[in-house]
Amino acid sequence: MTKTRRSAACYGKPDRIRVSASTARLDPLVNAAELETRRTNWQPDAPHYLRGHAKLLTDHVLQADRGADLNVFLGKHTSPVTRESH
Repeated sequence: MTKTRRSAACYGKPDRIRVSASTARLDPLVNAAELETRRTNWQPDAPHYLRGHAKLLTDHVLQADRGADLNVFLGKHTSPVTRESH
């Protein structure tokens, strides 16, 4: 899991967040020590899909910036997916 996603997982419903539309910011109003404790104790959720088509998609579909394709089609050379290849 990425650091950003992991950090976002440390916030919950009772936490207050300051929203600024003019600066496009979300500032959590949570004590830094509390956040560090949450980060230390955080565990990822168990995988939801253990088999089947959904498991295949979860494990092998690339994100949009990489072509939203299955990673098994990249081949061993792992060349970047270009717009012209689709």
